[in-house]
Amino acid sequence: MKYNNFLKKLRKRLGDDIDIPPQGEAHCVVFNDTVLSWHVEGNGDVRSFHTRGINQKSDPHTDYYPGTWWDNATQMLDHVCPPPPKFIPGQYVRFKDTKRNIRMGMAGKSDLITEVNSSHSIVLMNLSSSPDTIGWGSRQIVFREKDLELVK
Repeated sequence: MKYNNFLKKLRKRLGDDIDIPPQGEAHCVVFNDTVLSWHVEGNGDVRSFHTRGINQKSDPHTDYYPGTWWDNATQMLDHVCPPPPKFIPGQYVRFKDTKRNIRMGMAGKSDLITEVNSSHSIVLMNLSSSPDTIGWGSRQIVFREKDLELVK
């Protein structure tokens, strides 16, 4: 990813008031007590996306390097500022006609959303509750939002 495209993506997700200091090849920004850092190569490509807590410090004597390395900018930005959910409770959705949904027998079925969890998992009114024949009581089935589409 080119540096200018990365800056546009960063400002779009975290806001225009983010102050990005020009520091040569290595850059970092603090957002919600998390330090986001990346490296800019000579040709303008951005790589080495990393996040860590603001109070976490490296200790080379014990090989302690806090934080997480991300494969791309989207993963790093999703970690610090998750995108809004695709659906909201009260919407009527149906399962897409994908291979997985067809194999599971869910393709074409529709239901009402009752709950959206923080990990973008969806709880449906009728399809999410099923009696558990092995254990005690009932269990709740959660579906991924990428398997669903809005019914208009």
